[in-house]
Amino acid sequence: MTWLSTTTKATVGVKAAQGLAKRPALAKLTFRVSKPLLKRRARQSAEQLADTARTLATIVAIYGPLVGQELGLVEAPKPRRTAPCIAAGSVIGASAVYFLEPQYGRERREQLLRLVS
Repeated sequence: MTWLSTTTKATVGVKAAQGLAKRPALAKLTFRVSKPLLKRRARQSAEQLADTARTLATIVAIYGPLVGQELGLVEAPKPRRTAPCIAAGSVIGASAVYFLEPQYGRERREQLLRLVS
């Protein structure tokens, strides 16, 4: 309502208040009509606030640790050496397949026992 001046808005507000004071039934009707509108607006603003908070929480969860490391507040995690674990897993898996194969696995296990003993 930028097209109305401040004084005009004040005058209209005062006259509306006077009219509602003279007719209480009209005030009650106005409240009944405006109540659902006010509820809807409050619900919409609450939903917008929740969306904003959810977005902010996601940003903090993703970029918080990175910013902490860059500022020196938190130590960077040590790099893990995964190659030995992968190699050990590959050897265990290959030997399991080799010795537990249904067709030739029994012969291979017996041959290994002969070599060890």
